[in-house]
Amino acid sequence: MNTSWSLQKKKALITGGTKGIGLAMVEEFVHLGAEVMLVARNAKSVSDTVQLLTQRGFNISGVEGDVSDGAFRKRLVKDVEQKWGKLDVLVNNVGTNIRKNL
Repeated sequence: MNTSWSLQKKKALITGGTKGIGLAMVEEFVHLGAEVMLVARNAKSVSDTVQLLTQRGFNISGVEGDVSDGAFRKRLVKDVEQKWGKLDVLVNNVGTNIRKNL
């Protein structure tokens, strides 16, 4: 890779990381050398994304959960602490789109 940017040895947590902008960020971070933990609500999407990027040789893990749930957030913080001890980068990309009639 020929770039002036490097995230070697950095630990990144990216929410909403299985599609759209979140997936693009996950892919960019791993290409720049970061170890990434992605979070999304759909377990199959998490598994599929982690499997695909692991097969490409990237250091990635995934967690299924809803960050709007306080208990899940507490568990996620503990998971990060156990896995890495610290977090270098947080990308809070998760969002929602609630459609209602005007």
